[in-house]
Amino acid sequence: MNIFLYYARPIKLSVDGMPFKESFKIPTYTHLFNSLTSQGASVYLASFEGNYASDCFFKDPFFFDGTRFVKKTGTFQADLILDRSFAEHLPPAPLLQKMYNSFSFKALCANKEETYRVLSRFMPKSITTHSPEELLQAFKEFENEKMVVLKPAFGIKGNGVLIDNPKNLLKILPHERYPYIIQKFVDTSFGIDNITSGIHDLRFVVVNGKVILTAIRKPVDGSLLANVSQGGSIEEVPLEKIPKNILDTALQVFESIEKKFPGSCYSMDFGVENGVPYLFEVNDRIGLPRPEMPGAFHFSEELANKLIVITHKN
Repeated sequence: MNIFLYYARPIKLSVDGMPFKESFKIPTYTHLFNSLTSQGASVYLASFEGNYASDCFFKDPFFFDGTRFVKKTGTFQADLILDRSFAEHLPPAPLLQKMYNSFSFKALCANKEETYRVLSRFMPKSITTHSPEELLQAFKEFENEKMVVLKPAFGIKGNGVLIDNPKNLLKILPHERYPYIIQKFVDTSFGIDNITSGIHDLRFVVVNGKVILTAIRKPVDGSLLANVSQGGSIEEVPLEKIPKNILDTALQVFESIEKKFPGSCYSMDFGVENGVPYLFEVNDRIGLPRPEMPGAFHFSEELANKLIVITHKN
């Protein structure tokens, strides 16, 4: 039973035999790998550019030997693939058939226009535009707003997101990367009672049909983007501390997703304005929790259990 972690770019191992830039996360990943191998799986790393052969075969991948990854000579077939590519575009079609999460769920998360179509009742008002002319027309819907959000419909990690006064954004209308989404700005600066006092987003992490942990993400000073990849911080928050109305909304989103895509692995990111939660986005490719988070190893175990179940079904 071969389970592959898939990357888009060639993999470079560090001196400790691990491929991760965020070395502080190695304990969480190692716990995942050991949870998989203890259930009979062989764990590999491979990339599209460095190892992809054809269909679901990879040449000369890296193999987890129990403590580190080592080069494995030969061509190996993936029984299941965990996408760690964090690329804007989805992997090749043959690989998508073997991936956890499903292609249809990944497509939903990758396209913010589609996310809004399915989950708009939980989200701030958004309009998708396909040209500068359409975007200019859409701005008229938000001309009385103090701030608006402008972002590519296909994008990750906060890349390309602009937040400013509509008049200022009109001066720098993008001419590439369409479609773009213009969205009502959610002012989170008043925080969440008993959790945080300032700008934030609130992340719920789900795997194997369970909400495993919640975390508050906060931007660096002077920024409105709370993405960790943009320099923001993240800290786990006990589920019991989440105000009831926010938790109820999060669980409604969770139930909507689970009904269509049961057992997927994803995060739901919310912002709270004056006590009212708004869903920002759903992400199917999320970083593993930091090992100091109380729920980190629980997440690794649930992810491993789900991967093993899917592999047996395949």
